[in-house]
Amino acid sequence: MVSGKWKAYNSVKEFAGDGTIDFDTDAFEMRLFLSTSNCNTLTHSVLADLTNEHAVANGYAPLTLTGVTWAQTGGSGKFDSDDAIWTAAGGDMVAHFAVIIRKGTVNGVLNALVAVCRLDVAPADKTATNGNTFEVRIAAAGILTLDGATTD
Repeated sequence: MVSGKWKAYNSVKEFAGDGTIDFDTDAFEMRLFLSTSNCNTLTHSVLADLTNEHAVANGYAPLTLTGVTWAQTGGSGKFDSDDAIWTAAGGDMVAHFAVIIRKGTVNGVLNALVAVCRLDVAPADKTATNGNTFEVRIAAAGILTLDGATTD
């Protein structure tokens, strides 16, 4: 099942404009958060602002995204990646949100927030029982798009 829609954090526009985030070359990471997290508030700008990340346990640890692309077609740009997959081990994995960050420090900003999505549109927690995979599937449309219009 494809997860809910990704929502861009407000600061990602500034970070893309000032070079803090470069969608072509930077490393990005996906992290999982509990239903009690504040990560769905788009006014946050860095990872340290967020609460209640899933504990590093039961097969969960932050995952570096693979297959990251920034593709431009016509007047639109699309940020995309491969799906993120963990295997629950030693217990169940339960999360409510996924968050993508730009890894590391640029322009004095550590772990800039990119986007957040609710993992189940019901909304409910998503669970992978011990020994099964926990997958965040990226929609064919990608994670984020940037469209521009010109005016006369």
